[in-house]
Amino acid sequence: MNITFIGGDARMRTVADLFSAHDSVRSFCLPKGAPSPVDTLFDALHMTDVILLPLPATRDNVHPLCEEEYRDSIPTLHEIFSRAPDETLVLGGHLPHTVKEEAQAYGLPIFDYYGSELLLEKNAEATAEAALGMAITTIPVVLRGTSVAVIGGGRIARALIPLLRACGAHVYVYARDLTQRLAAEEMGAAAFPILPDHPLRLARGLRAVFSTVPARLFDAATLSSLDRGVPLFDLGGDAVDREAAALYGIPLPPCGALPGRYAPESAGAFLYDEINSILREKRGRFM
Repeated sequence: MNITFIGGDARMRTVADLFSAHDSVRSFCLPKGAPSPVDTLFDALHMTDVILLPLPATRDNVHPLCEEEYRDSIPTLHEIFSRAPDETLVLGGHLPHTVKEEAQAYGLPIFDYYGSELLLEKNAEATAEAALGMAITTIPVVLRGTSVAVIGGGRIARALIPLLRACGAHVYVYARDLTQRLAAEEMGAAAFPILPDHPLRLARGLRAVFSTVPARLFDAATLSSLDRGVPLFDLGGDAVDREAAALYGIPLPPCGALPGRYAPESAGAFLYDEINSILREKRGRFM
């Protein structure tokens, strides 16, 4: 099978390495060290069977996600789809609906590989572990006996709460769902509801806040109630009014793609297992 990787971070470099053991691989706009790098889109797409886009596939719905050094050379998704061989199988992570429609308009079957519960759980565990490491190196006190808050009760929260408790932290969990709050209490956390149409109010004396939900919960009113200097780890993305955070002195450590930054080999291996399973299933239909 001929597989072309276009864009991505160190995770996709790991995926490409693993596939190169038994498939023909070409890498275009991947981090240095990726197997069989090529310099042009023509070389990348020539006689390929599969195009593998990164996780997430895109942030602007125009270009595949890539590292900064490739921003000027990464092709658009339109260029990729319009020049791909007929019926090339396309796989990507977190594929927007519009991207799927464009690929299908060119007759390319396209699938999202970031959907299985097992992969989501593994990624959540890696995110939680990375967040714990960031907290340990960011806050100026030990976690034992320290008060921290976790917002949300989903996969990342379920992985993060026991890690914080194992370090001896006092964990306050805020979640809408009663079942999630009860689960947090079983892990040794104190749990409080997030009420619809009510501003989020957190306990005083916190030394770190971990938001695991994508909803915009941290507006100016909520941020003003936090002590200045308390880091807010936005693990779910888009939960924080960043201008207000700057105004009230709330640090926002960079939390995008944590598994890819802190454990790229493990995170890449998780992706490889899922993508490989999909390709073996689709091989008979599309190849």
